[in-house]
Amino acid sequence: MRASWVGALVLASMTLGSAARAADGRFFLLVADEPPQSALVQSALSEAARITPTLGPEAARARIAEVFPRLFAVARRHDLSAFEADLKAARAAHYNGRYQDSEEAFERAFAAALEEPELLEDERLAQRLVDGAATRYRNTLARKRPRKEARQQIAAFLDRYPLAAPTASDHAPEVIKAWNEVRTEHRETHGTLVVNVLPLELERGGSCRLFVNGAEVAALPQAGPLGVPRGEHLLQVRCGAQASWLQRVTIGAATRSLRVPVRAMLAARGDAATGGVVLVAPADGDAASLVSVLSRASDLAGASVAIAHAPSRVELGRWDADADVPTLLAMGHIEGTRITEVGPFRVDDADTGSGRVWTWVVGGLGIATLGGAVVANVITADKIKKGEPDTDDLKTATVALYVAGGALLATGVILFFVEGDDEDADSDAVRVVPGPGGLAVRF
Repeated sequence: MRASWVGALVLASMTLGSAARAADGRFFLLVADEPPQSALVQSALSEAARITPTLGPEAARARIAEVFPRLFAVARRHDLSAFEADLKAARAAHYNGRYQDSEEAFERAFAAALEEPELLEDERLAQRLVDGAATRYRNTLARKRPRKEARQQIAAFLDRYPLAAPTASDHAPEVIKAWNEVRTEHRETHGTLVVNVLPLELERGGSCRLFVNGAEVAALPQAGPLGVPRGEHLLQVRCGAQASWLQRVTIGAATRSLRVPVRAMLAARGDAATGGVVLVAPADGDAASLVSVLSRASDLAGASVAIAHAPSRVELGRWDADADVPTLLAMGHIEGTRITEVGPFRVDDADTGSGRVWTWVVGGLGIATLGGAVVANVITADKIKKGEPDTDDLKTATVALYVAGGALLATGVILFFVEGDDEDADSDAVRVVPGPGGLAVRF
């Protein structure tokens, strides 16, 4: 019996999902009220994958980690003290005439910074890297290499750090002149980047900064599109102590727009065993923004989702890439670290707080709107009685309120019958389902 309804749900999920988006595969998302144990995450994946086809752990982990390289807690390959030591050794070797030793130390330091932008979180250390690149220019000339090669090294550095500027007092005028010339030429090949932080109130707080390859490049919100060298970069948004995931982004000729849900990323973590993501105690809108960003960045159709409600209920379904709410298809019980008794999702079995929650929400809003229309009508009549001019706008607003209120009230009446009609629990009719942050439609 279970196999038959699961098979039907899988077929419906595949059919509806493919119509919405042609991207390849879905990742697993567990939304929970509190941090779950690993065994529960694994059990949730197993049950969710029965309902909605999901990428296997290795495939999902590889796909997502390609864009978000730190999500699954990849071990750092470079030590901060070794990085600092290489910068110091490169500078010392240059001034001691050991130019090849200097070049090798510079090469190690630049490679480390390229792979791990986190090494540049200390602004003083980041500036030492920039001054090291300027010293390297002199070092390359001292090695009797062509000036063109030395300028190409500056260009390669500016590819990674477009706003970098060496400390003028620490370098010869010819070095600063060469640096500025290369940067001017370099700007002609820039693409453009627009970054928006979610939620908007966090961005508007004024503390958010955009970092490209570990170096700060802009305050957010942006005054306009940011010029960024074309190619691959590692981006991060930091809003005070709050930081987004490190994200790999490719900049091309066209403007690249990026949404960064900082709050959602802080509440989420990668689960290496399942190749999925666990989102704990999300605020309104966090799950939808996370699904959208992960799906678009990794070219996925969305998520196979499990929503765990403490202490014992779980809902299963799919969350399409651009949907505000999930489509819930099944539900079950949580027993310790296992999910059991999985069956078809039913609104009347879900702990929604009321059988007609959306009836009262929409209907109540309609009544309130009609009340506003009555007040506006009284004010309009009073102004006309007093012979006051310019009442046309108020008349228009009154009519609009009556129309909107009537429409909302009518919708509430319809919802009364739709939400309350549970006589045939197995009906194939379309039903409106309360979901996290809004409504979902169940077929």
